[in-house]
Amino acid sequence: MRLKNVLGATLAALLLCGVPALLPAKGLAQQASADVPELAAQGKRIGKLLNERDRMALLAMIDMPALAERVTAGIQLGAKDKADFVRGFTSPEAGRRMVDTSMNLLELNHGIAYLVKSRPLGKGSIQTLRIDFRSADDEHGGYEYIDYYVNEQGRVFDWYLHSRSALISKTMSRLLLSMVEPDQLGTLLFNRKTLELGALQAMQDMGRALNAGKFDAAYAAMQKLPAEFRDSVEGATTMAALATQLDESRHRQSLARLARLHGDKASVQFMLIDHYFYQKDYPRMLAAIAAFEQRVVEDGATNYLRCTAQLEAGQLEAARKACERSVALEPTVKNGWYGLMTVESTNKDAARLLKVLTRYEQQFAMEFDPDKLVEQDFYAWLAGKPEFRAWAAKRR
Repeated sequence: MRLKNVLGATLAALLLCGVPALLPAKGLAQQASADVPELAAQGKRIGKLLNERDRMALLAMIDMPALAERVTAGIQLGAKDKADFVRGFTSPEAGRRMVDTSMNLLELNHGIAYLVKSRPLGKGSIQTLRIDFRSADDEHGGYEYIDYYVNEQGRVFDWYLHSRSALISKTMSRLLLSMVEPDQLGTLLFNRKTLELGALQAMQDMGRALNAGKFDAAYAAMQKLPAEFRDSVEGATTMAALATQLDESRHRQSLARLARLHGDKASVQFMLIDHYFYQKDYPRMLAAIAAFEQRVVEDGATNYLRCTAQLEAGQLEAARKACERSVALEPTVKNGWYGLMTVESTNKDAARLLKVLTRYEQQFAMEFDPDKLVEQDFYAWLAGKPEFRAWAAKRR
């Protein structure tokens, strides 16, 4: 089982065109929870546009001029350079291209958006949405959490990706830095007054590779950047995000490096859930989940991840409790149910498993075919159980 939280398409959309992780799928967004119910309408609208793939309405909801100001803040561009950047960044054609690229990439990942938290921010709000990914054959594909910053006019002016521990405006600023003078680049990015040509070249190479979708080359260029950036939280998270586009080995190595350098930072705990799972370090995985819940949100997904960790650790009762919590919080999301089925099947408890299957039938208005059920290896052990024969008789 793999719990990869950062999908490649998310990074591709983010770095190729500077668009949020717009993760659409059909159907309406559901609200798992919201701290301030009257603010939830804004988050529900974002989720609805993502799920319905309403490209034009989504573009209209993004305040591109406000985002452009945040991207250029702190960068000493000349008046003409800044005006040219803002003009191109906010043009209708650029906006449509960004949204189209993002939608086309992310549609492949069968994502569904759920509003999980709403809270005030001045006269606006922060809307936290979770994206659930599924494969084409409906296998669990991981999660993304995004904080959307909404102004009092109800328009999005920035967003924070928990899979990268970064604001989109800051990420885009880093890409823009390749346009500025070397001395300014050194000061802003590496805290140096001067910057050697090799580092400047590496930064420019990285930007060009990202724009061309050549993630292997971008990853290689990043190795040539000064150590103070590569070893920073931003550098280590960027490297880990890039590695999701590459092979499994480099992905794991980059997460291990992030854990070694910044494993105590609250902001990277979501990224490190995968690392601790790979390492079979379930106590730390559980601690990372708890830290993320305290900092961001507890929902059905975090409890499903907890259930998974406890199941892998052989803590069946704790796993059952976590998956029951997942189902209670979000009964229409299937992962928690699948977790419960796995717990009871692992425990070879026919009575409990059949009760879960019955509850699942009731929740989703469907009925299992008992003969097809026990044809699956996962459920084959049920076939000889008297409880199963009684349960199956009612469905034949």
